[in-house]
Amino acid sequence: MKNKKTASNIELVLFDFGGVIADEGFKQELFSIGRENNIDTQKFYSAVCEIISDCGCLTGDADKKLSGRRWENGLL
Repeated sequence: MKNKKTASNIELVLFDFGGVIADEGFKQELFSIGRENNIDTQKFYSAVCEIISDCGCLTGDADKKLSGRRWENGLL
């Protein structure tokens, strides 16, 4: 099977790693949630990142029941 090239109107794609072009809204919002709930902001941010990484959300293998239990087990 041959690959057929098709016309595309996309002229540019930007990947902004680490907030070079725009603020990291996700990180800042998690810090805000931590402050509003009197939780150490860095600890809260790290815990959320760990949960997202470990539960399979990034790979499409998330087990929603398992990821919910992480909070109950005192991760924070």
